[in-house]
Amino acid sequence: MDSQLSDVALVALQCLMYAASWLLGGWWIREHRREFWYWSAFLVVLGVGFVLLMYRGEPRTWWAYNGSALAWFASLLLLWRGLEHFVRVRPATRLQLGAFAAAVALNVWIGSEQQHAVGRTLTAYGSNLVVVAMALASVAPAIRRIYGTRLLLLLSSPAVLLMGVFGLQLGLQLADLQHARELHLTASGRGRLLDAFLVAAGLFNLCFVALVAHTLVSNLRRLGDQDALTGLPNRRSLERQLARQWHDWIARRQPFGIALVDVDHFKAVNDTRGHPAGDAVLVAVAEAMVRNLRPGDFVARYGGEEFVVVSTGGPEAVEGLAARLRERIRSQEIRWHDESISVTVSIGVAPVGPADAGVDTVLKRADGALYAAKAAGRDRVVIG
Repeated sequence: MDSQLSDVALVALQCLMYAASWLLGGWWIREHRREFWYWSAFLVVLGVGFVLLMYRGEPRTWWAYNGSALAWFASLLLLWRGLEHFVRVRPATRLQLGAFAAAVALNVWIGSEQQHAVGRTLTAYGSNLVVVAMALASVAPAIRRIYGTRLLLLLSSPAVLLMGVFGLQLGLQLADLQHARELHLTASGRGRLLDAFLVAAGLFNLCFVALVAHTLVSNLRRLGDQDALTGLPNRRSLERQLARQWHDWIARRQPFGIALVDVDHFKAVNDTRGHPAGDAVLVAVAEAMVRNLRPGDFVARYGGEEFVVVSTGGPEAVEGLAARLRERIRSQEIRWHDESISVTVSIGVAPVGPADAGVDTVLKRADGALYAAKAAGRDRVVIG
């Protein structure tokens, strides 16, 4: 095998090795199995395109010239679909299938003959440029929203590189319509194009790894800060929020208040209807509080049937929020199988004040107010 064939074989082998790693990753990380397998298929089909490239020569065969171009086009569509599924955007299935069908029809019509080489080259570079641009445009907003601008710039780099390569080759071909700039074994500049593909394949895999790592770390952090039943922030998150609120109070005298919310007679629900019914009550209470919070308010599960609301604003605002939460929860009917469950809550409220030595003091006053509310008959708000 000469050096030119060796270069093509190296790119194909690299693609297949990357594909094998993502195929194995799909077995290990089931949460993203579909996306991993799309990326594996992207790299396999890309590698197949380079294998077909190795057979270009005379006599010209349709699979070596048109088939390799279609394989690269199909690989980019698979890459696009994998990214769509990973960032949870609606797949453009009809558009992608239509684009592939059009590419097949166009390549069948053009054929592999030498006299059609310029048209075939323009079609290949132009279609690849368009599909990469469309894929990037479809997933970029979701990537920016989920991962931020910095990671978006990193993830866009291989796509930008490929668009630059395709755009340059398309421009050069348009400037010289007499000589085809095919990616065949004797074309000038073939080495530079293969280098670009080699770098792009490596960058794509680096970006895939960055996406997966960022997602897994974010999920671990979320699970560590989230109550498993209600989905609310847990006590660990609450402690950080209280520390921030106290800092704002000390630094800028930004007022806030704490409301301790306790579900009345919760043990009776568990005893008469079972713990699954009790869990349904806690979830419904949590959802009702989330729906009725104001911007800037914070709610967390404190433990058992207790919740903590951290509310910005003065005493009147905090007390008004507590009264609204009590009323909304009281009027809510919780469906459990074929019956309806109604619950009430007792709420102890403590606005921060100059006499408080720390956030623990505010929390202690809210706890005392909650105890007073329960002692007074429950289903009420008491200010501490």
